[in-house]
Amino acid sequence: MEQLPLFVLDCFERGDLAGIKALIEERRILQERIRLLKKFIEKWENPDFYSVLGVTKPEDDKARNILS
Repeated sequence: MEQLPLFVLDCFERGDLAGIKALIEERRILQERIRLLKKFIEKWENPDFYSVLGVTKPEDDKARNILS
């Protein structure tokens, strides 16, 4: 994400509009992945999150320790 503006400037200097369009789409995809990852992390860290990867959380929470 941090390097995308530099790539856009490079494409702009070369007049590569298709390249700029591709970079904008890549940025959109990355932002969506970041949003989904943050949402997953929030659920994972939430003590009321009773399902991890579709598996019911056991009372002693050993499954969470194995996966972390």
